[in-house]
Amino acid sequence: MVKLIETVYNFLWGDLLTVPLPGGGTLPLSLLVILLIPTGVYFTIRTKFLPIRLFKDMVGALFEKKGEEQSALSVIQTLIVSTATRVGMGNLVVAAISAGGAGAVFWMWITALIGSSTAFIEATLSQIYKEKDPLYGGYRGGPAYYIHRYFEEKSGKKKRYVLLSVLFAISGLICWCGISQVVSNSVASAFKNAFHIPPIYTTVILVILAAIIVVAGILYIVLSPKPDSEELPTVEVIPAAKDNVEIYGEYVGRIKAQQFVEVRARVEGYLEKMLFEEGSFVKKDQVLFIINQEL
Repeated sequence: MVKLIETVYNFLWGDLLTVPLPGGGTLPLSLLVILLIPTGVYFTIRTKFLPIRLFKDMVGALFEKKGEEQSALSVIQTLIVSTATRVGMGNLVVAAISAGGAGAVFWMWITALIGSSTAFIEATLSQIYKEKDPLYGGYRGGPAYYIHRYFEEKSGKKKRYVLLSVLFAISGLICWCGISQVVSNSVASAFKNAFHIPPIYTTVILVILAAIIVVAGILYIVLSPKPDSEELPTVEVIPAAKDNVEIYGEYVGRIKAQQFVEVRARVEGYLEKMLFEEGSFVKKDQVLFIINQEL
Protein backbone atom coordinates (compact mmCIF):
# COMPACT_ATOMS: atom_id res chain seq x y z
CA MET A 1 0.00 0.00 0.00
CA VAL A 2 2.83 2.38 0.91
CA LYS A 3 4.57 1.54 -2.35
CA LEU A 4 1.42 2.37 -4.31
CA ILE A 5 1.03 5.71 -2.54
CA GLU A 6 4.66 6.59 -3.21
CA THR A 7 4.27 5.67 -6.89
CA VAL A 8 1.19 7.88 -7.29
CA TYR A 9 2.86 10.71 -5.38
CA ASN A 10 5.99 10.56 -7.53
CA PHE A 11 3.86 10.52 -10.68
CA LEU A 12 1.92 13.62 -9.64
CA TRP A 13 4.56 15.60 -7.74
CA GLY A 14 7.80 14.11 -9.01
CA ASP A 15 10.19 16.02 -11.26
CA LEU A 16 8.62 15.43 -14.66
CA LEU A 17 10.60 18.20 -16.39
CA THR A 18 13.71 20.12 -15.42
CA VAL A 19 14.15 23.63 -16.79
CA PRO A 20 17.74 24.96 -16.85
CA LEU A 21 18.22 28.39 -15.28
CA PRO A 22 20.94 31.03 -15.80
CA GLY A 23 23.90 30.43 -13.54
CA GLY A 24 23.77 26.67 -13.76
CA GLY A 25 20.64 26.14 -11.63
CA THR A 26 17.59 24.10 -12.57
CA LEU A 27 13.84 24.41 -11.99
CA PRO A 28 12.08 21.04 -11.53
CA LEU A 29 8.43 20.93 -12.60
CA SER A 30 5.93 18.28 -11.58
CA LEU A 31 2.89 17.12 -13.55
CA LEU A 32 0.41 18.93 -11.32
CA VAL A 33 2.40 22.17 -11.46
CA ILE A 34 2.44 21.99 -15.27
CA LEU A 35 -1.34 21.45 -15.30
CA LEU A 36 -2.52 23.71 -12.48
CA ILE A 37 -0.44 26.87 -12.97
CA PRO A 38 -1.34 27.42 -16.69
CA THR A 39 -4.96 26.56 -15.91
CA GLY A 40 -5.03 29.15 -13.12
CA VAL A 41 -3.44 31.78 -15.38
CA TYR A 42 -6.01 31.02 -18.12
CA PHE A 43 -8.99 31.33 -15.78
CA THR A 44 -7.52 34.50 -14.23
CA ILE A 45 -7.34 36.13 -17.66
CA ARG A 46 -10.78 34.87 -18.75
CA THR A 47 -12.40 36.21 -15.56
CA LYS A 48 -10.61 39.57 -16.05
CA PHE A 49 -8.44 39.11 -12.96
CA LEU A 50 -11.40 38.37 -10.72
CA PRO A 51 -9.38 37.80 -7.47
CA ILE A 52 -8.03 41.36 -7.75
CA ARG A 53 -11.05 43.03 -9.34
CA LEU A 54 -13.55 41.72 -6.75
CA PHE A 55 -11.24 41.59 -3.74
CA LYS A 56 -13.14 44.44 -2.05
CA ASP A 57 -16.44 42.60 -2.54
CA MET A 58 -14.93 39.42 -1.09
CA VAL A 59 -13.86 41.25 2.06
CA GLY A 60 -17.24 42.98 2.31
CA ALA A 61 -19.05 39.64 2.00
CA LEU A 62 -17.32 38.40 5.16
CA PHE A 63 -19.33 40.85 7.25
CA GLU A 64 -22.74 40.14 5.76
CA LYS A 65 -25.50 39.20 8.15
CA LYS A 66 -26.39 35.58 8.72
CA GLY A 67 -29.32 34.13 6.80
CA GLU A 68 -32.79 33.84 8.28
CA GLU A 69 -32.45 30.08 8.85
CA GLN A 70 -31.09 29.27 12.28
CA SER A 71 -29.00 26.38 10.97
CA ALA A 72 -27.39 28.44 8.21
CA LEU A 73 -23.69 29.28 8.47
CA SER A 74 -22.53 32.84 8.11
CA VAL A 75 -19.96 33.77 5.48
CA ILE A 76 -17.17 34.13 8.05
CA GLN A 77 -18.04 30.74 9.58
CA THR A 78 -17.94 29.13 6.15
CA LEU A 79 -14.54 30.74 5.46
CA ILE A 80 -13.11 29.47 8.76
CA VAL A 81 -14.32 25.91 8.16
CA SER A 82 -13.08 25.96 4.57
CA THR A 83 -9.68 27.35 5.62
CA ALA A 84 -9.35 24.81 8.40
CA THR A 85 -9.83 21.92 5.96
CA ARG A 86 -7.14 23.31 3.65
CA VAL A 87 -4.50 24.88 5.86
CA GLY A 88 -4.47 22.19 8.53
CA MET A 89 -1.81 22.76 11.14
CA GLY A 90 0.23 25.17 9.00
CA ASN A 91 3.07 22.73 8.38
CA LEU A 92 2.93 23.56 4.65
CA VAL A 93 4.16 27.11 5.24
CA VAL A 94 6.84 25.96 7.66
CA ALA A 95 8.04 23.35 5.21
CA ALA A 96 8.09 25.90 2.37
CA ILE A 97 10.15 28.38 4.40
CA SER A 98 12.59 25.72 5.56
CA ALA A 99 13.03 24.37 2.04
CA GLY A 100 12.97 27.54 -0.07
CA GLY A 101 13.51 30.40 2.31
CA ALA A 102 11.22 33.31 3.13
CA GLY A 103 10.76 34.07 -0.58
CA ALA A 104 8.78 30.86 -0.92
CA VAL A 105 5.89 32.51 0.92
CA PHE A 106 5.62 35.17 -1.79
CA TRP A 107 5.30 32.55 -4.50
CA MET A 108 2.73 30.74 -2.37
CA TRP A 109 0.70 33.96 -2.35
CA ILE A 110 0.97 34.25 -6.13
CA THR A 111 -0.03 30.63 -6.58
CA ALA A 112 -2.98 31.07 -4.22
CA LEU A 113 -4.09 34.17 -6.14
CA ILE A 114 -4.00 32.29 -9.43
CA GLY A 115 -5.56 29.18 -7.93
CA SER A 116 -8.48 31.18 -6.54
CA SER A 117 -9.65 31.77 -10.13
CA THR A 118 -9.70 28.02 -10.69
CA ALA A 119 -11.58 27.54 -7.42
CA PHE A 120 -14.13 30.18 -8.50
CA ILE A 121 -14.77 28.36 -11.79
CA GLU A 122 -15.15 25.04 -9.97
CA ALA A 123 -17.63 26.53 -7.48
CA THR A 124 -19.60 28.25 -10.24
CA LEU A 125 -19.91 25.05 -12.29
CA SER A 126 -20.95 23.18 -9.14
CA GLN A 127 -23.77 25.67 -8.55
CA ILE A 128 -24.93 25.60 -12.17
CA TYR A 129 -25.06 21.81 -12.46
CA LYS A 130 -26.17 20.90 -8.92
CA GLU A 131 -29.05 18.46 -8.57
CA LYS A 132 -31.93 18.15 -6.16
CA ASP A 133 -31.28 15.50 -3.52
CA PRO A 134 -34.39 13.29 -3.31
CA LEU A 135 -33.34 11.83 0.05
CA TYR A 136 -32.51 14.92 2.13
CA GLY A 137 -34.37 17.54 0.14
CA GLY A 138 -31.30 19.75 -0.35
CA TYR A 139 -28.90 19.91 -3.25
CA ARG A 140 -25.84 17.91 -4.21
CA GLY A 141 -23.16 18.69 -6.75
CA GLY A 142 -19.49 19.19 -7.40
CA PRO A 143 -16.88 18.32 -10.03
CA ALA A 144 -18.06 14.71 -10.30
CA TYR A 145 -21.54 15.94 -11.26
CA TYR A 146 -20.59 18.56 -13.86
CA ILE A 147 -17.97 16.23 -15.38
CA HIS A 148 -20.73 13.63 -15.73
CA ARG A 149 -23.05 16.24 -17.27
CA TYR A 150 -20.34 17.34 -19.73
CA PHE A 151 -19.87 13.84 -21.13
CA GLU A 152 -23.64 13.38 -21.38
CA GLU A 153 -24.08 16.61 -23.35
CA LYS A 154 -21.08 15.82 -25.54
CA SER A 155 -22.33 12.33 -26.46
CA GLY A 156 -26.02 13.27 -26.52
CA LYS A 157 -26.90 10.21 -24.44
CA LYS A 158 -27.82 9.62 -20.82
CA LYS A 159 -25.01 7.82 -18.98
CA ARG A 160 -25.25 5.98 -15.73
CA TYR A 161 -21.53 6.17 -14.99
CA VAL A 162 -18.66 8.25 -16.34
CA LEU A 163 -15.20 6.89 -15.57
CA LEU A 164 -13.61 10.27 -14.90
CA SER A 165 -16.40 11.27 -12.51
CA VAL A 166 -16.14 7.97 -10.64
CA LEU A 167 -12.37 8.34 -10.30
CA PHE A 168 -12.77 11.89 -9.00
CA ALA A 169 -15.35 10.79 -6.42
CA ILE A 170 -13.16 7.90 -5.23
CA SER A 171 -10.04 10.07 -5.01
CA GLY A 172 -12.00 12.73 -3.10
CA LEU A 173 -13.27 10.12 -0.66
CA ILE A 174 -9.74 8.81 -0.07
CA CYS A 175 -8.49 12.36 0.39
CA TRP A 176 -11.13 13.31 2.97
CA CYS A 177 -10.66 10.07 4.85
CA GLY A 178 -6.95 10.83 5.11
CA ILE A 179 -7.14 14.49 6.11
CA SER A 180 -8.13 13.79 9.72
CA GLN A 181 -5.34 11.25 10.02
CA VAL A 182 -2.73 13.65 8.65
CA VAL A 183 -3.88 16.51 10.89
CA SER A 184 -4.03 14.35 14.03
CA ASN A 185 -0.60 12.93 13.25
CA SER A 186 0.78 16.47 12.88
CA VAL A 187 -0.72 17.51 16.22
CA ALA A 188 0.59 14.42 17.99
CA SER A 189 4.07 14.90 16.53
CA ALA A 190 4.10 18.59 17.47
CA PHE A 191 3.15 17.86 21.11
CA LYS A 192 5.75 15.11 21.30
CA ASN A 193 8.53 17.35 19.99
CA ALA A 194 7.55 20.39 22.06
CA PHE A 195 6.32 18.88 25.36
CA HIS A 196 7.53 15.23 25.15
CA ILE A 197 3.93 13.98 25.42
CA PRO A 198 3.49 10.42 24.06
CA PRO A 199 1.42 10.43 20.85
CA ILE A 200 -1.08 7.93 22.30
CA TYR A 201 -2.26 10.48 24.89
CA THR A 202 -2.66 13.23 22.31
CA THR A 203 -4.52 10.84 20.01
CA VAL A 204 -6.97 9.82 22.73
CA ILE A 205 -7.71 13.46 23.57
CA LEU A 206 -8.28 14.30 19.89
CA VAL A 207 -10.65 11.35 19.50
CA ILE A 208 -12.64 12.46 22.56
CA LEU A 209 -12.86 16.05 21.29
CA ALA A 210 -13.92 14.88 17.83
CA ALA A 211 -16.57 12.61 19.35
CA ILE A 212 -17.95 15.48 21.45
CA ILE A 213 -18.19 17.72 18.37
CA VAL A 214 -19.85 15.03 16.22
CA VAL A 215 -22.31 13.89 18.91
CA ALA A 216 -23.17 17.46 19.91
CA GLY A 217 -23.79 18.35 16.28
CA ILE A 218 -26.09 15.37 15.80
CA LEU A 219 -28.01 16.16 18.99
CA TYR A 220 -28.34 19.79 17.96
CA ILE A 221 -29.81 18.80 14.61
CA VAL A 222 -32.17 16.23 16.11
CA LEU A 223 -33.33 18.21 19.15
CA SER A 224 -33.45 21.69 17.66
CA PRO A 225 -37.02 22.93 17.19
CA LYS A 226 -38.25 22.64 13.67
CA PRO A 227 -39.25 25.94 12.08
CA ASP A 228 -42.97 26.51 11.87
CA SER A 229 -44.43 25.83 8.49
CA GLU A 230 -45.52 28.84 6.51
CA GLU A 231 -49.02 30.02 7.40
CA LEU A 232 -51.43 29.20 4.63
CA PRO A 233 -53.49 32.06 3.25
CA THR A 234 -57.15 32.30 4.30
CA VAL A 235 -59.53 31.32 1.50
CA GLU A 236 -63.22 32.34 1.65
CA VAL A 237 -65.69 29.83 0.25
CA ILE A 238 -68.86 31.24 -1.36
CA PRO A 239 -71.72 28.87 -2.29
CA ALA A 240 -72.74 28.90 -5.94
CA ALA A 241 -76.12 30.54 -6.70
CA LYS A 242 -78.38 29.69 -9.65
CA ASP A 243 -79.29 32.71 -11.80
CA ASN A 244 -79.98 33.74 -15.40
CA VAL A 245 -77.02 35.49 -16.92
CA GLU A 246 -77.03 37.31 -20.24
CA ILE A 247 -74.09 36.27 -22.37
CA TYR A 248 -72.54 38.89 -24.58
CA GLY A 249 -69.27 39.21 -26.39
CA GLU A 250 -67.03 41.95 -27.70
CA TYR A 251 -65.39 41.59 -31.10
CA VAL A 252 -63.12 43.68 -33.26
CA GLY A 253 -64.08 44.20 -36.94
CA ARG A 254 -64.67 46.71 -39.71
CA ILE A 255 -67.66 47.62 -41.89
CA LYS A 256 -67.59 46.79 -45.59
CA ALA A 257 -70.02 48.24 -48.17
CA GLN A 258 -72.33 45.87 -50.00
CA GLN A 259 -71.47 47.37 -53.39
CA PHE A 260 -68.46 49.30 -54.67
CA VAL A 261 -68.77 51.67 -57.61
CA GLU A 262 -65.67 52.85 -59.41
CA VAL A 263 -66.03 56.30 -60.93
CA ARG A 264 -63.82 57.04 -63.94
CA ALA A 265 -63.60 60.27 -65.93
CA ARG A 266 -64.74 59.86 -69.57
CA VAL A 267 -62.70 62.73 -70.90
CA GLU A 268 -58.98 63.25 -71.11
CA GLY A 269 -57.14 65.95 -69.24
CA TYR A 270 -55.55 66.93 -65.96
CA LEU A 271 -57.65 66.49 -62.81
CA GLU A 272 -57.57 69.78 -60.96
CA LYS A 273 -60.17 69.28 -58.27
CA MET A 274 -62.52 66.63 -56.84
CA LEU A 275 -65.86 68.08 -55.77
CA PHE A 276 -67.14 65.26 -53.56
CA GLU A 277 -65.95 63.27 -50.58
CA GLU A 278 -65.44 59.58 -50.78
CA GLY A 279 -68.38 57.71 -49.28
CA SER A 280 -70.83 60.61 -49.64
CA PHE A 281 -74.08 60.56 -51.63
CA VAL A 282 -74.10 62.16 -55.10
CA LYS A 283 -76.99 63.24 -57.34
CA LYS A 284 -77.65 63.05 -61.01
CA ASP A 285 -76.03 65.83 -63.08
CA GLN A 286 -73.88 66.84 -60.07
CA VAL A 287 -70.41 68.09 -61.04
CA LEU A 288 -67.86 65.71 -59.57
CA PHE A 289 -64.53 66.75 -61.10
CA ILE A 290 -62.91 69.79 -62.65
CA ILE A 291 -60.64 68.69 -65.51
CA ASN A 292 -58.19 70.88 -67.40
CA GLN A 293 -58.15 69.66 -70.99
CA GLU A 294 -55.63 72.20 -72.22
CA LEU A 295 -52.61 70.26 -70.91
